[in-house]
Amino acid sequence: MPHALLPALTSLLALAFSVALFDQWRERRGGFQLIWGIGMLFYGIAAGAEALGLPYRTAWKKLREMEAAAGFLVEEERRLQSRLTTPASADL
Repeated sequence: MPHALLPALTSLLALAFSVALFDQWRERRGGFQLIWGIGMLFYGIAAGAEALGLPYRTAWKKLREMEAAAGFLVEEERRLQSRLTTPASADL
């Protein structure tokens, strides 16, 4: 899963920065450090969710493609069946 490597590394880095920012906020009580810490925490969570969900997203894409192909084949079969079951006099 090399395609999920970048979001996973980004998540770990963002979570490490958020820990550092929360530590700075605890020592200095700067409001901006708390806001940046919360932002980095949410970014780390989002990047982690992307890394975990990336393999499933490609599986869902393949499933949607197969469903579309199956739907086309079913409609084609119905059209052919309707042509075969109509009486010959209906074509005149």
